[in-house]
Amino acid sequence: MPFLNEENVIQHGKFKGKLITDIVKTEPSYCLWLKSQPFVQMDAKLLEIIDSHKPNKDALTWGKYKGKSIKEIQIIDPGYITWLRGNKFVQENCRSILEQISELATPE
Repeated sequence: MPFLNEENVIQHGKFKGKLITDIVKTEPSYCLWLKSQPFVQMDAKLLEIIDSHKPNKDALTWGKYKGKSIKEIQIIDPGYITWLRGNKFVQENCRSILEQISELATPE
């Protein structure tokens, strides 16, 4: 059975039943692993889909807004930005996130 069906839905594993185009946007580490698998190297269509998505280097890689940028989160949920700003883990380990937050336009 192929990894993807005709509609690009994953047929096996952890993300069975999900669109590969959704997974490449939200699960960059899975896609890196997937590309290392021998069966993917023989599936030009799957490789093309994975390679066509350029991950957002500023996107969160964890949490409820995984795959979203700080700017996107500000629009969706400004309270989460406040939470990130005050979170001890973020303060101690996520300088890039704090820099992105500080670059947000402050409301007047």
